[in-house]
Amino acid sequence: MICEVISTGDEVLTGFITDTNASWISQELLALGIYVNRRHSVSDRLMDIVDILMQRSQIADVIIVSGGLGPTSDDNTTQAACIAANDKLILKEQWLLQIKKWHDERGRIMPKTNEKQAMIPSSATMIENTTGTACGFYLKINKALCFFTPGVPHELKVMFNLAIKPYLQSHFCKNNNIFVKRLFLFGIAESALGQKFNQEHFDHSITIGYRAAYPVLELKLICNNSSDSAFNKALAIARNICQPYLICEDNYDLVKRIANKLQECSVCIIDSISSGLLAYDLSDKLNLQQAILTKDNDQIAYLLTQNQNLYDYIIALRYDKQDNNSFRLDFIDNKQAIQHTICYTINITLNGLRRQAINLLVQSCIYNLLEHKDLLQPDNSQLNYQVYQLKT
Repeated sequence: MICEVISTGDEVLTGFITDTNASWISQELLALGIYVNRRHSVSDRLMDIVDILMQRSQIADVIIVSGGLGPTSDDNTTQAACIAANDKLILKEQWLLQIKKWHDERGRIMPKTNEKQAMIPSSATMIENTTGTACGFYLKINKALCFFTPGVPHELKVMFNLAIKPYLQSHFCKNNNIFVKRLFLFGIAESALGQKFNQEHFDHSITIGYRAAYPVLELKLICNNSSDSAFNKALAIARNICQPYLICEDNYDLVKRIANKLQECSVCIIDSISSGLLAYDLSDKLNLQQAILTKDNDQIAYLLTQNQNLYDYIIALRYDKQDNNSFRLDFIDNKQAIQHTICYTINITLNGLRRQAINLLVQSCIYNLLEHKDLLQPDNSQLNYQVYQLKT
């Protein structure tokens, strides 16, 4: 099956907004076993949208289009779909009543321009929008079944999950057997990782994919009708290669994993490196009682002694030397009466993302300590790890 995604809007083409919709749709489709073959961006100009719909609908089996269903003059996607399908627009009275109700519930008077959002091609099936005023719809254009959604991300996501996803599962995914295994890494360049994987042999049903968003590197094993043995062999090879760099698998939810381990335990953070980034990330999930930011390493040593027995866990982060390439993490576990001291000397490849990289590595250290797993060993780094028994 050939599946394509089209994003409409001048703001996408000009770069004023980042097209997160296409990425989200592609990931959701892949989880269903539907591989997106192409993604397109097109302006708001009516005939530009018509042209790409006419062209791609002769090739693709499924097309998902986002954007251009609003009430203003630059929202031309519905009319473009109508022209491409050689159809005519009709008024969906039930949706017009829904738009009026939406405005009434908010104490607003509905502008006449919103009536445009209740017009769809006569051959189309309407998709209700439970969070906005633009209804979606789907119809056949040439050989392609085309789904049209609003460009507002939360409206798109709800519409996809409630209507489009179930339809695709019922009509297109019965015989699909595509599975994606995701590994999240830190401390190795994409090119270096690719070289390691190029030296291995994988079954033809296994595809290796990479996505770099420093400081995280994501590795995907895309398994297309793979046998269990082929998948297990590929995963074993991948884990062996990635072990020194592996943060977590399947979902990048490191903070949630830490929170699940610490439960309601009280936590104190003392930080001279991340400018509060570490506390910001952890505060939403953990029982963070206190966060102290300072640039004075001597003060950190003092604060550690003063606060040592006041919290279940204390996390102290500071530069270990003056070159900013070495940092020290003290993780005090008062429940076990143990202090873990970890010193890394590491080459941060993007200096502007130094805080983010160290913050990620610190969170990984905490999680691995709680899970009794080996600490990460990034390339071009040195690690010194010691454990001390605390006096009770």
